Amino acid sequence: MSSCNRAYNRWYLVDRWGRRFILISGGMVMSVALAAIAYFIYLDITWTPQLVVLFVIIFNGFFGYSWGIAFLTELIQAQSRGYILPR
Repeated sequence: MSSCNRAYNRWYLVDRWGRRFILISGGMVMSVALAAIAYFIYLDITWTPQLVVLFVIIFNGFFGYSWGIAFLTELIQAQSRGYILPR
């Protein structure tokens, strides 16, 4: 039930904000997260392992929010248009 709720929320976000805004905002946050990972690995402080895990979680969350939604909606739209034919 919760996965259906999340899928509905994703469709609502795509319809409300559009794919372009979602992809750009997700890409920006993912690039900041990757830059932060590289920066903390470069610093090599005592908190580096915890901070790297935190920013990997942030990266994964925003990947699912942005790129995951965009690819899913594009795939379903291509199927509904008949571009993807079953074998």
